[in-house]
Amino acid sequence: MIGSVIGLGGGVLLTPILTLFLGVPIKYATGASAISTIATSCSAASVYVKNGLANARIGMVIELSTIIGAVIGALTAHYVYSSGLTWLMYIVFGFMSLISMILTV
Repeated sequence: MIGSVIGLGGGVLLTPILTLFLGVPIKYATGASAISTIATSCSAASVYVKNGLANARIGMVIELSTIIGAVIGALTAHYVYSSGLTWLMYIVFGFMSLISMILTV
């Protein structure tokens, strides 16, 4: 229950087990973790819908936004890594983390 409250999914356990103990390459382990998370989320969502606790319209808007963001993120990551601009991403994410830290204090 604590894991669900703080956002720890099965990937926290699945990925290290696959990589460290079973020798699965990290890119396949993270993919398997994503599939596991999707399956778990879908089953939980179906229970919420069945019990009338979910708003389908809001869910569709959130899902569409997630898909668009994932595609943009994947394309950006590919461009950044292929052009050697990883240092720029470190600066951007470091700055964002610093701002977030300042705003929460």
